Amino acid sequence: MNKTLHKDQDNTTFLADVEKVFSEQGKQFHAEKYLPKLDRVKKHLSKNARNALDVGIGYGSFMQFTADHLELEAQGMDPFPKSIAIAKQFVSFPISEGAIEDESWPVSSKFDFISCLDVTEHLERPEIFYKHVKDYLAPEGIVLMTTPLRLFPYEMRSWPIIGIPDKNTTHINVQAPKYWDNIARQNGFEIVESWRGEHLTHVKYLSGFLRRFSKALGINSKKAPFISAFQQAYNQILRLK
Repeated sequence: MNKTLHKDQDNTTFLADVEKVFSEQGKQFHAEKYLPKLDRVKKHLSKNARNALDVGIGYGSFMQFTADHLELEAQGMDPFPKSIAIAKQFVSFPISEGAIEDESWPVSSKFDFISCLDVTEHLERPEIFYKHVKDYLAPEGIVLMTTPLRLFPYEMRSWPIIGIPDKNTTHINVQAPKYWDNIARQNGFEIVESWRGEHLTHVKYLSGFLRRFSKALGINSKKAPFISAFQQAYNQILRLK
């Protein structure tokens, strides 16, 4: 089995204050981020769904939300040993060391739900996720993939004064939604649902104004054509054709 080597020093995840992630404030932040996604996932899950795999676990908190909100048996995989060690301090789910790029993943079953949140933009060949995940998806299983939303407001991050630069140097493949849709279809997936979401960002002042403007007028900032372009994430729910 060919295994991709990942070094802890290449991963910025564990450099953050992990205690805050599992504080009450951190849990509330992640609930606002994750639960709307899981509500959408729930609509498409098979009635017999029983298990879930999170690919690229971060701190492990998404596995906890998956288990609690979808009532699935959760497990995870991640290429960074230190991320796994940190996650195991806070969650009790099985977590294996393995990378998306590996020819085979360190799991022994197929899954009704596979999530991959904010990972594909770090890959030199993002299409490898869509290629490999098929081997671990149960019949009628679904995939949730999220990645930074690259539209014109994302390009504004480089503008002086108002731009909020992307300081993550490992974001080597931030792509437009069409890119992700194309490689999903090329690898045999049906796009069950896709949307822009999480929160308005990318530029100073304007994002805050649009947030207040949307709230005052009762506009859904995730759906309004111009405003939704400032959303943080692009999300796909996929199923094999």
